[in-house]
Amino acid sequence: MVITFFILFLLCLYNIKFSLADNIRLTDNNIVTTPPRTNYLSIDRTNSIKGIFILLIFISHAQKYIELNDSIMNTLYYKLNGFVIGQSVVAMFLFYSGYGVMFSICKKGDAYIKSIPSKRVLKVLLHFDIAILLYLILQLVLGKHFSISKILLSFTAWETIGNSNWYIFSILILYLITYFSFMLFKNNKTIALSMTFVLTVVMILVLRQFKEIWWYDTVIIYPIGMTYYFVRDKLERLFDKKPWVYWLSLFALCVLFILSLLKKSNFFVLELNHILFTFIVLFVTMKVQIHNKILCFFGKNLFSVYILQQLPMIAFSYLGVNNYPALFLLLCLATTVLISFPFNFILSRLDKAVFYNKK
Repeated sequence: MVITFFILFLLCLYNIKFSLADNIRLTDNNIVTTPPRTNYLSIDRTNSIKGIFILLIFISHAQKYIELNDSIMNTLYYKLNGFVIGQSVVAMFLFYSGYGVMFSICKKGDAYIKSIPSKRVLKVLLHFDIAILLYLILQLVLGKHFSISKILLSFTAWETIGNSNWYIFSILILYLITYFSFMLFKNNKTIALSMTFVLTVVMILVLRQFKEIWWYDTVIIYPIGMTYYFVRDKLERLFDKKPWVYWLSLFALCVLFILSLLKKSNFFVLELNHILFTFIVLFVTMKVQIHNKILCFFGKNLFSVYILQQLPMIAFSYLGVNNYPALFLLLCLATTVLISFPFNFILSRLDKAVFYNKK
C-alpha cells in the first residue's frame, strides 16, 4: 500500500510548479518586489487538489477489502494514512465547498440562496439515489438482502448498503443550514455566517448521539471555508507586504499540527488538527502549483468517483480478486473510471431535464 502512496506522490510531481521567488514590478518609478502566488482557489487548481484526496480516499476504501500483512511497509502505510492524515482527507472538500458557496452567495445574491434546496440539496440527493439503485442491484445479484427500513434509509444517506454515505448526508445538512441561515438573515451576511457556525455546532452535537466520530469531526471546516472568502484579500495583501509573515505562519501551522497529533484522542484537539491540516494545504498551494490533467480529471469527477468506487470493490472482492492487492487496486480504479463516464452522462441529461429550463 505504501507503493500506491509513492505512485500518487509521483503523480503530484508531474507538471508541478513553484512560485517561491519574488516578482519585480515598477510602481511610481520605484522597484517593488512582491511574492508571487498561484491562482490557488481557481476551479482547475482546486480540482487537482481534490483529485489527490479522492485518490487517497479510494486507497483507504480499498484497504477494507484487502488483508495486509504486518510488514514494515504496511505498518508505515497505517501510520501515514490512519494517524497522520486520517479523516483530514476530506477537509479540503469541505473547505472548497464552503468557500464556493459563499462566493456564489456574494456574487449571485438571493437568486443563488433560493436555488440551494433544488440545485444543491435535491440535485445531490437525486444523483446519490441513482447510485444507491446500482448498489442495491449489485447486492441483490450477489445474494445479499437488507431490511426495507435499511434500504429506505440508505436513500437518505443515513444508512449504507455498501456505498459511501456519511459525507453525502453531512454536506446535504450543511447546505440546508446555509439556506436557512442566509434566508433568515439575507440582509446581514455576518449574522448569517455566524448562524451557520452555530447550527453546524448543533449538527455536530446531534450526530454525536447517533453516529461514529467521522460523521461530524470535520464538518466545522465548511463554515471556515465560507469565512475565508471574507478574509482572503486581507490575508493575501498582508503576505504580499510582509512575505516573512507567510513563512512564519506556515512554520507555526506545521509545528502545531505535529503537536496536535500527540493528543488526537481529545475531540477538540482533533478538530484543531483537521483545521491545521486544511490551512497547511491551503498555504502550500499558494506557492506550489500542483496541477495536471490526471488529477484534474479525478477532481472534476469527484462525485462519481467517490460514490461509485465501492461498486467494483464489492464485485471484485466477491470474485476473490482482493487476494491480489495490486491487481485489485488497478481493476477497481480502472472500472470506477469507466463506469463514471456513462454515469456522468446520464446525470447531466437528467439535470438539464429536471433542474434547468431549456432556455
